[in-house]
Order: sequence, then C-alpha cells, then structure tokens
Amino acid sequence: MKMKVSDFLEHLNKTIDGSMSKAVVDNHKHFVFVGNNLITSNDDVVFVRKTNFEFSGVPDVGINATDLLKFMSKIKTKEVSIEFTKEEMQASFAKDRMGIKWHNVKESFFDKSINTLISAVDFDEFERIELPQDFIGALRLANSCTANDRLNDATASVHFNENYVEATDNFQIARYQFDNFDFQSSFLIPSFIVSIIIKNEPKYMVFLKDDSRIYFMDEEMQTIFGCRTFGNEFYPIDAVSYTHLRAHET
Repeated sequence: MKMKVSDFLEHLNKTIDGSMSKAVVDNHKHFVFVGNNLITSNDDVVFVRKTNFEFSGVPDVGINATDLLKFMSKIKTKEVSIEFTKEEMQASFAKDRMGIKWHNVKESFFDKSINTLISAVDFDEFERIELPQDFIGALRLANSCTANDRLNDATASVHFNENYVEATDNFQIARYQFDNFDFQSSFLIPSFIVSIIIKNEPKYMVFLKDDSRIYFMDEEMQTIFGCRTFGNEFYPIDAVSYTHLRAHET
C-alpha cells in the first residue's frame, strides 16, 4: 500500500502515548495494526485511531513502537509503499527496501472496550459530550498541585467530581469548577496520566460501558483514548482553605 510518510508518522505520533518502552508485557511496547485501526495499550492508557490505510489479509500484528519510529525516520522520501510479509513489515521507497520484524498480538491484549472501538465503523457513532473550553487549563492547574509520591493515590492524582477537578499534595491545594459541565461520577486519575490528557488536548468525553476507564476523543473524531481511573477516596479539602477558581476566573 502506497502512502505519504507524513501521514503514517502522524498516525504513530497520535497514539505513541499508549505504548511503554519498558513494559513487562511485549504488546504494551507495540503499535498494533488491526484493519484500519492503529492501537497502543498498557495498564494505564489505551489509544485507538482510525487511519486512512488498511492492510487487508494481514493478521493482527505488533511492532515495537520505539523501533518503528526510528525505522520510519530513515525514510527521506515523501511517499512509501508498505507491505507485510510473513515476518516483516517492509517499506519500499525510491530504489531502497528495508524491513522491520513484527510480532504476534496476544488475545488478552484486546479487552471488551478495545474490541468495541475496533469494531466501530466511525467514532461518530459513540455518545459523547463536548468538553469545556477551559478543560485543559483546569487540568494544568490541578495537576500542578499533585505530589510526586505515587504510593499515595490521593495526593498523586487529580480528583474529578461532578462539575470540578481538584488536587492537593498536602502543601498546596487547587479546585477548578466548570460552568454547565458534569463528569457524572467521582474518580481519581494519577498525575502522569493527566499529563497525557493535557498533551493530547481532547475535544470530547466519550461514554463507553467501562467502569475502569474514562474516554476522550479528538476534534477530528479519529482518535479515542481511555485513561485508567481509581476509586474516589480523596484527601479531604476544607471548603474554606482551598483556592476556589470558577471557570470565568482563569
């Protein structure tokens, strides 16, 4: 299949945050190709992106994410032809051809939610709600008040609850309240995962039947990513002591 190198790299870069270079499970290190879907997943975050290419007849394959990005960086032409053989993904460009080994994807990699996203013809079919314009700014504020100690879920996380986000590291406290928006539940997301949400700047919150993750989607409705959530046990914030920032007070 012939494609623009820039398009292929864009798909990879839009899903790279779901891979882990030092993961124990091999597939958590991989870009996984299934039909026209590109998937990365680990215990914390999962990304599924609908692409403009499809390798029909190819089994579900995984390629080490770090290695594939290095592989593609060696291609200096604007277009490349990609095909999968029994052992490799091969790239042909100009008068050159090179290959990178692919790996089998374990069935356990595909949980119910990933399969739901893969099976969807278009992400537009999922129920969703547009996020507030100040959503990313609110997360930046709250995330700046989390602790570096991952052993304490409460202080190393941002608390999402009803119409606000809040955080404290026991020294500083912040809460940001949104106008006309409700998360419809209460949960914690660790600070390092919140950083991934901030980086990807989602446009929508997506509703899937999954109690273990919260899902977001980009403006183009091409990428959906899910973030692991935890129980709502949270360090109590005295209503008088926290800095209460409403949406219009940024």
